[in-house]
Amino acid sequence: MKRRTFLHTASLATSSFFIPSSLNTAKKLGIALVGLGNYSTRQLAPALLQTQNCYLAAIVTGTPEKAEKWSKEYNIPKKNIYNYQNFDAIKDNPDIDIVYIVLPNFMHAEYTIRAAQAGKHVICEKPMAMNVKEAEQMIQACKKAQVKLAIGYRLYYEPHHLEMRRLATEKVYGQVKMLSSALGYSMADPQSWRLHKDKGGGGAIMDLGVYAIQGIRRTLNELPLSITAQGYNTDKNLFKGIYEMMHFQMTFPSGAVSSSETTYSSFMDRLYATTGSEWAWSEWQFL
Repeated sequence: MKRRTFLHTASLATSSFFIPSSLNTAKKLGIALVGLGNYSTRQLAPALLQTQNCYLAAIVTGTPEKAEKWSKEYNIPKKNIYNYQNFDAIKDNPDIDIVYIVLPNFMHAEYTIRAAQAGKHVICEKPMAMNVKEAEQMIQACKKAQVKLAIGYRLYYEPHHLEMRRLATEKVYGQVKMLSSALGYSMADPQSWRLHKDKGGGGAIMDLGVYAIQGIRRTLNELPLSITAQGYNTDKNLFKGIYEMMHFQMTFPSGAVSSSETTYSSFMDRLYATTGSEWAWSEWQFL
């Protein structure tokens, strides 16, 4: 599949889940969180206590202590607690409408496909997969099962990013000519799966660079014509097989050009666009 065709197909697959009429919202939709790490614990689960159209219905964990703690804290019945061995039994649980994959990157494809085969709609954390082949398999599995697939990239719906997109596409200050974006933070823990290529896939560009790429692409509402990139490692003992930081440049059909950075060794957080006029605008804080 050609790059542009794949990006278009993936975009359709990830956006269709969020069309309100596409799912039965007459009742609250039950979500099963697969993986109870930091993101599930500190953000997703607390947020699901405040949602109007869905709720935390089930969990999947390989740690019995977590299962017991979460059951008490979120009032999850024992029948809705699964592990990775009996995961496929979710197909028989009508409480679960959506499976949210919150696992390390190398497990995204397997559990998305298994959730689809169980007849459940899927949200998968970004990055979607380790490579294009896996992403294609995930899309096809969900199409075959006639379930929705979404990637947990919330900035498609974040108000500031939507306003950036409006300003650019409506040419409020003229045609955008140059853009820059950056996202990075310190990731100095050698025990983190993100620093291992076989589990994370590609370091900062896979984990954080997607925000910098999508920030530019979504602002312009265009796909890039060309991309050049440079990778660097200043700490070769910590970063092995992955790039610690990357700089990359993109050109677009409208003539706009962009320059972006992402890193695992320092803090950066910026999205900026400028036109041929004296006006420029920026939106900070990707995360």
